[in-house]
Amino acid sequence: MTVEQELCNLLLPLVRQSEAYLLALCRCHVPRAAFLQVYKTLTPVELLPEDEKKELKQYVINLFPGEGKDWLTGSAKVIYTAGKMM
Repeated sequence: MTVEQELCNLLLPLVRQSEAYLLALCRCHVPRAAFLQVYKTLTPVELLPEDEKKELKQYVINLFPGEGKDWLTGSAKVIYTAGKMM
């Protein structure tokens, strides 16, 4: 298990407790980087069924209104990774 995977596993119980922790994962550099590293081992979001992609996209846009496209894409990958790891 990589260091990034271990960090993600330590943070997942917090994410299960509150959506506020999910927001923190997306906003804090170190956890975000760890989840994005783990994301590279998963099936890419782009290969999800269209309805799931749209649902994830809308969820991220609603969580972070006003953020740029690249940042939202990264956040979607963080959220997707957290969901796959749970």
